[in-house]
Amino acid sequence: MRTRAWGSMVTVLTTVALGIGLGSALAAVTITVTGSWSQTVGASNLASGAGSNLSNPVASPTDQLSIAVGSGSGSGSGNSHVTVQRVDTGWNSNLNIYVQMTSNNGTVSGGTAYLLVTTSPQTFITEKGNPTVGVQVKLDGLSLQVPPGTYTTGLLFTVIQP
Repeated sequence: MRTRAWGSMVTVLTTVALGIGLGSALAAVTITVTGSWSQTVGASNLASGAGSNLSNPVASPTDQLSIAVGSGSGSGSGNSHVTVQRVDTGWNSNLNIYVQMTSNNGTVSGGTAYLLVTTSPQTFITEKGNPTVGVQVKLDGLSLQVPPGTYTTGLLFTVIQP
């Protein structure tokens, strides 16, 4: 009888990006991202016990990440766009990471549905009024076909103010 131990760890790190102001009067724009998420995948993730595949998806708690957007003038006159992209440092291409806004304390549009995060920047939310936004992370693509190992990626959030 052969027994195979299967285990994998997935780590999602956050990376704080720079703020970009466009136009003739450049305002200081800031973004602060806090939080991280790590998920260990093992026997407890089997869908129906031994011989079955892994359950999908796996999600972080709500508000696992926090994004605070601000401007130097404090006016919040923005309509700033917050983009997100993946920065892989050891990632398996069968795994997918999604983000979704789970709370906010400002005027925010977008982000209410899960967004597949790719290696290219894409708009996550549009904000006005310097909000703080809670974010949930979801992992999909777990399978016994993904070799055991540690897979790590970062989420790069950037605020762009017109």
